Amino acid sequence: MKSRAGRNIEAESRWKKSKLSPKARRWRLIAMVTKIVGVVIAVGFLAGGGWLLGLFLIHGSDPDLPKIKGVKDYNPLQVTRVFSQDGHIIGEIYKERRTLVGLDKLPEHLINATVAAEDSRFFEHKGLDKLGMLRAFLANLRAGRYVQGGSTITQQVVKTLFLSPERTMKRKVQELILARRLEQTLTKKEILGIYLNQIYYGHGRYGVQEAARYYFDKDVSELSVEESALLAGLPQSPALLSPIRHPKAAKKRQKYVLGRMVELKYIQKEVAEKLSNKPLSLNAARYQHIGKCPEIFGEVKRDLIRRFGKKALYRLGLDVVTGCDIKAQEIAVSAVREGLRRLERRWITSQKLYPEKRWPRIYKYWNKIRKGPVKKGDTVRALVEKPLKEGGAILTLGEGLKAKLLPVGGFMSTTKKRGRINHLRKGQVLTVALLEKKKNGEFIARWEGPQAALVAIDPRTRLVRAMVGGRNFKIGEYNRALYARRQPGSAFKPVVYATAIASKKFTPASVLPDAPEVFRLWKPKNAGRREFLGPVRLRTALAKSLNTIAIKLLSDVGVKAVHDMALKMGIKSKLTRDLSLALGSSGVTVLELTNAMATLAAGGKYEDPGFIIRIGNRLFSNDREEKQVLDANVAYVVTNMLTSVINEGTGRKAAGLKRPAAGKTGTTNKSRDAWFVGFTPQLVTGVWVGFDDFKESLGRRESGGKTALPIWLGFMKEALKGKPVEEFSQPPGVVVKRIDPKTGLLAPPEMKNTLSEVFVEGTGPTEYAPTGEDVAPSEVLLQDILNQ
Repeated sequence: MKSRAGRNIEAESRWKKSKLSPKARRWRLIAMVTKIVGVVIAVGFLAGGGWLLGLFLIHGSDPDLPKIKGVKDYNPLQVTRVFSQDGHIIGEIYKERRTLVGLDKLPEHLINATVAAEDSRFFEHKGLDKLGMLRAFLANLRAGRYVQGGSTITQQVVKTLFLSPERTMKRKVQELILARRLEQTLTKKEILGIYLNQIYYGHGRYGVQEAARYYFDKDVSELSVEESALLAGLPQSPALLSPIRHPKAAKKRQKYVLGRMVELKYIQKEVAEKLSNKPLSLNAARYQHIGKCPEIFGEVKRDLIRRFGKKALYRLGLDVVTGCDIKAQEIAVSAVREGLRRLERRWITSQKLYPEKRWPRIYKYWNKIRKGPVKKGDTVRALVEKPLKEGGAILTLGEGLKAKLLPVGGFMSTTKKRGRINHLRKGQVLTVALLEKKKNGEFIARWEGPQAALVAIDPRTRLVRAMVGGRNFKIGEYNRALYARRQPGSAFKPVVYATAIASKKFTPASVLPDAPEVFRLWKPKNAGRREFLGPVRLRTALAKSLNTIAIKLLSDVGVKAVHDMALKMGIKSKLTRDLSLALGSSGVTVLELTNAMATLAAGGKYEDPGFIIRIGNRLFSNDREEKQVLDANVAYVVTNMLTSVINEGTGRKAAGLKRPAAGKTGTTNKSRDAWFVGFTPQLVTGVWVGFDDFKESLGRRESGGKTALPIWLGFMKEALKGKPVEEFSQPPGVVVKRIDPKTGLLAPPEMKNTLSEVFVEGTGPTEYAPTGEDVAPSEVLLQDILNQ
């Protein structure tokens, strides 16, 4: 057995014999390190592969991951366009302005340009382009910044269609998974079709159809090669490459796309050079009529939401044609503005002036009725303290509060001698809205002046041709034509007279006494404090708008009968159930009353007023049910009676239309509301004027004939210009007879002072009027009443 020292000597001897050279040891070390690194890399690859596999398994099995079944599932947000009757766009409804276009409409050169610009190996890869990703990485590395993307068209479709914009590992993994699935489910052409419909092209335009319309005002199928190349280059950076804002950058990008098309042999080099040298040629679409019919557009949008639901509406992508006549709408807006401007002048010059010594008492009263301190947004009363030469005034609100009134056009006028004149006077009281409060405590105020509403309906189709919901109306504002329920005053009387004529107890020649009478402690009077006229025919009573006769008729035929008639003719608002109904004491909308008159103009046929002609390919003209709610003969007789309102009554100014027309004025207590609703065979128009504040008067001398009728006339004259003059068609069941104007009885052959009157067949007078001058009309009237 060897000693311990011997064993050490033997080991040292073996080490010395095996000692390697420095070079050999170095190579052995390198080999060892390489082996270790290889093992680490292998382990890393295995771990990384396992990690990636885990990510794909986890995120690929996510139940919320979109399922791709087919191209039919592609239902993106689209724009629904609303058109006037003559084909002009008056509004658009959208969250993303997009219009889907089929593959058959996409030009081949547009597809080629898109592939050249975005994904040259699109038709070769299966959703992921590894070479493209490497090429993009190297290009960005060389440039030192991001210059080229590595995503394929398929990946871009996935990103924009299915995934959120957040940048996370989960989103990237799902993008790769969905890209492969998309390639397995859809054809290359279908993927390209979705891409071209989905992608953003700048200026709020999504999809190539909207881009073609916006930049070139043409359909996508009509795009040229150079136009396609320009559009194909935009998705990379729509804002920075906009041909409208950055034409040089857009041109440079277009040249690049054309160059890539040459490289991929889509076009010849000579063609690309020729097209590259052409200047950009844009023809941006000008939707000059958008916003021209805001009231009608707003109602159409509400109707579409009711039909389809708000969520579905933004995916419809349909064309909606309305009854809006843009020319008539512009005329209506102009007529309303002019009518209000003239009213403002009359109003301000007729206002009472309060001496300064009475102002403290006025302040005290205002403080008593105000609810809390005055603040921004309030509508308050104010005294004019100092009119300003440039317009407007300094107002005092009491308690040391001041406001500066913005200029009001109707308060100003211009003369040769004095120049611009402000008609505001110190001591006048105005109702103003406080818009804002300045740092010095002074308010900025706007006068809450009179408002107006107008509705024009075609009685043959019941389509609304024009609508004004208020002064300077904007979409979303309160539409007074549709929603303001105001007392119509005597403009409601045609409903009462229609009920009376339909009862066959009365005719236009029936004579009733215009005399004082008490109805349940109520003693009605005629407007304007006019004297009672004694015995009058119904035609005259309607023409002169006699309140006493209307109440007598209502009392005779019954409130329920008039209620029923109003409902049948188109008035849906709740009506009072007492005799004041005859004087229009119940609030109605302008649309309701105008459509009720349209029932007369249409020969007694009722139909709901309509705004829509067509949605997509579906016509809506037959959707609204037409009903014969009033005998055509009765409707004609009442219409004929209403022509006397214009020819000899309270609506004489309407004779300026110089064509057959019928209508009725209406004025409420203290002139708070002024109406005129009139029609020709082609067009029915209703006008209301008043303050939004029900307590405010239009002025002591204002009336339907003075305030609303001029707006009606200004509109109708221009709206009917160039249209044929038509007479109201007389039905076969109406007869014309010569009568004695005093008694309403048949005129004897020898009577000279006679007139023609219309009657529903079988209701006319059968007795002849006495020819002797010794018979007083009152005696005939009494006998006529006894015979009823």
